[in-house]
Amino acid sequence: MYKVYILKCSDDTLYTWITTDLEKRLKQHNWEILGWAKYTLARKPVELVYFEDAKNRSQASKREYEIKKMTRLKKIEKIEREILSSDYWWKNRELEISKLFAWNCDNNLDILNIWAWASSEHVKNVICSKVNKIIQIDRVNLPWIDKVADATNLPFETKSFDIVLFLRVLHHIEDFNKALEEAYRVTKEWWTILLSEPHPKFVYLQDFIWLWKHPKKVVSRNDIIEFWKNNNLKVNELGRLFFFYYGFQLTKI
Repeated sequence: MYKVYILKCSDDTLYTWITTDLEKRLKQHNWEILGWAKYTLARKPVELVYFEDAKNRSQASKREYEIKKMTRLKKIEKIEREILSSDYWWKNRELEISKLFAWNCDNNLDILNIWAWASSEHVKNVICSKVNKIIQIDRVNLPWIDKVADATNLPFETKSFDIVLFLRVLHHIEDFNKALEEAYRVTKEWWTILLSEPHPKFVYLQDFIWLWKHPKKVVSRNDIIEFWKNNNLKVNELGRLFFFYYGFQLTKI
């Protein structure tokens, strides 16, 4: 069975090729074993962001040609639509949560997960041993949600939680500064707001291809920097967690 695959390189370019052994080929691209490609050699590390099956080499080569003819925008649209409906997306959500929480080895945490629509089970799976209490809130009344609440007007007392988690959420909130202020209010001293946010250009791309709809002004790294400076927070930037998503740990001091 052949596979047609797309890699995201360290310089953000996309590389398309075919193979019969995807795991081995990915190691070669990252120079872990012999057999690397000239293009990716100077652009490692690379990350697999898309693949599809082909019955034979002829079919794979034809599909490879079609994908290579696509514009970068069309390739990213294809990758996004595939990722959002794949196991790859869900598995990496748990890896993303692990990276956000990796710094903290304390147990008995009280956690508030804001807009927990798709992440509630992942949070429980990854950090259940550290949790004393986890409150999952969302704007919509869903079976796994503990409370329907607005992120900009949290119905909790000041200094109620050790951790407030925004997992791929803040860019959906129009008044993101108010949401951050509310998170700051309900976080205990010396504890942390955890953020996972996509690059704004990636958000605008989703809007452009009608994949999703976001506020006109979405939160950026500069907005988060301004917030932590204004509130004298200790910050730890985690860099890229997954795909175009980046992590921040903001601690009250």
